[in-house]
Amino acid sequence: MNNTILATERMIVSVPSPEDAASFKKIWEDPDIMVNVGFPNGIMGLQQPRIADTIASYNKEKVLFDRFLKVTLREGGTFMGECKLGSPGVDRVSETDIKLLRRFQGAGYGTELKAALVRYLFDHTKALGVQATPNTDNAASIRMQEKCGGKRICASVFSDGGADRGSVDVRYYLYMIYKQDPGNAGSRRHIIFDLDGTLLDTIDDIGAAVNHALAAAGFMTHGIPEYKKMVGNGMRLTVKRALPPGTDEKTVGEMLARVNSAYAAGWNVRTRPYPGVMEMLNTLKERGYALSVLTNKPHAIAAKCVGHFFGTDMFELARGVKDDKLTKPSKALTLMVMGLLGARPEETSFVGDSATDMDTAAAAGIRPLFLEWGYGSGSPLCELPADRAGSPEKLLEYFTR
Repeated sequence: MNNTILATERMIVSVPSPEDAASFKKIWEDPDIMVNVGFPNGIMGLQQPRIADTIASYNKEKVLFDRFLKVTLREGGTFMGECKLGSPGVDRVSETDIKLLRRFQGAGYGTELKAALVRYLFDHTKALGVQATPNTDNAASIRMQEKCGGKRICASVFSDGGADRGSVDVRYYLYMIYKQDPGNAGSRRHIIFDLDGTLLDTIDDIGAAVNHALAAAGFMTHGIPEYKKMVGNGMRLTVKRALPPGTDEKTVGEMLARVNSAYAAGWNVRTRPYPGVMEMLNTLKERGYALSVLTNKPHAIAAKCVGHFFGTDMFELARGVKDDKLTKPSKALTLMVMGLLGARPEETSFVGDSATDMDTAAAAGIRPLFLEWGYGSGSPLCELPADRAGSPEKLLEYFTR
């Protein structure tokens, strides 16, 4: 493995060696550096030999992404800090992280390094966006994101549950740097699809997972068809609707964890694409449409579903609910997805089977299409004068008329 990954005017980013373990330990134990990522007293209990072993393991496997890298001065080779290049997933989003020793802060090194990391990710990966999550109190990091072209998407709270290591919850802003500029992305038609009840019939596996958790905790279960009225706004609300009215939020959270565990183990037992959906998607791609997925399903499971049933080439990207907790019908979420795609509102449609999906389209100012074969087919929404399709064949007619 070539140790040097990239160079800026003043810095070099390289693969560390086990001998660098002491330098990394010094950074991670420094309260002034680590306070912004939830460790006001630094990370407790670090062991230098374990850090060295981790470095050696990464190096043996020739890992480049999702690991800590060494930052040094180009002139003289002085250790400055560490950074990370995140590998993009099916949402086509990568991430960077930078921690510099205090004596190198305030001289523009962070912005210079951030810009170089972003360029590297756009040049060497399939990332369409690079995110960062600066602490809301870290004015310097926020300025760095904005100087590098980052757009603020939302605020959220991160908790890693590591109280034994001295961590606390951190309130942060989600920033995104887009690879594409919609004004320069060319003219391409985009269709963003919901997943459950739109492309995939998932209700049996979702209902089975919730019922498994309910029964294990002593609650009454429900018939599978009843879950069609409970889904559409994220798993937490599905769980809340399945529990007795007035159930406290602590119990809802505990049940959500049980449901997610059960669903992760059985997400593809009976789930299948709706008849005609694969042919519909292939035809749309052949006719030049760029296809994507935006769902309120947990992101990790959404990624598995998309990869398993549709492969890696069907969609431009697929996004579920992640740690930032953004869910449909959030305008910020939909506009972020469109930003990643370089999609213009007038060239973008949102297709789904629920009122949430129609609200998503309305919030983002894009064209909605209601599908009548999904879980929302019996809702009052069907009475609204909206464009609709009753079959994959009718959807194709709609987009090719």
